Amino acid sequence: MSRKGSTGFQSPAPSVLERLGGVLIDSESTFKAMLEGGVGVGGALLTVLVFSMVEGFTLGASLSGFLHHFGDFLTWLGFSLLGGFSLTWLNWLLIPSLIVGLTLFNLIFWTLTSWISHIAAKYVFCGEGSYVQLLTLTGYGWTAVMPFLAGLALANLTESLLLLTVLTLTSLAWFFTVWVTAVKVAYGLDIGRAFTASFLTPLTIYVIILFVVFKIPGVM
Repeated sequence: MSRKGSTGFQSPAPSVLERLGGVLIDSESTFKAMLEGGVGVGGALLTVLVFSMVEGFTLGASLSGFLHHFGDFLTWLGFSLLGGFSLTWLNWLLIPSLIVGLTLFNLIFWTLTSWISHIAAKYVFCGEGSYVQLLTLTGYGWTAVMPFLAGLALANLTESLLLLTVLTLTSLAWFFTVWVTAVKVAYGLDIGRAFTASFLTPLTIYVIILFVVFKIPGVM
């Protein structure tokens, strides 16, 4: 897992805070330091779990607020939301469901997309890295959801969908950039091959799966 520095000795691993902040500020240097320091996959797993649960809770709370406003509007019109089903009980179901659902989805996406990227980078482009190394680096990429979380919180306060849209796109672009950088560093590839392995290859496979599963008319 570890890589030695130019002197032949293993470099000290950056602390957890240095990893989280470094991924956002200078992901390439941080990823190199993590590999040289022998950082394990455990911290990456914890990062995915924590940010996924926070994302699920924040999204659930935002949807809960929307449902309350929507329910009040229907009541004002003389209708009863869900046949009188209590919004309080709906909140108790919605937030935990989103936390569990998003966490499971992110874990599957993280491990599967990393594996697809690993196959492309390792066996198509003859890279030097390993699947565990890539998992370690891409796991810390979940720090890129912070602008999205901030957008949800600010949207609840300001009711600005424009701000939420901008910060959501920022998170997506940031996440994509970090993922490509992780493949580039882990396998020693140039940016073009890293882009192909980390983005184009998984995207192509997922699109094919969607076509096969849903049998999109006019395609299948």
